[in-house]
Amino acid sequence: MEAIICKDCDGVITYLDGEKAGTLYGHCATCQKGNCSHTS
Repeated sequence: MEAIICKDCDGVITYLDGEKAGTLYGHCATCQKGNCSHTS
């Protein structure tokens, strides 16, 4: 299982079911708009 983590807020975007284990980095759609729901 791989987790996809947002580079901007460190929030978990989604999980990928696969044979690998690890972390991938992407961007939340909301972070790109400057209004992320993951940040407190």
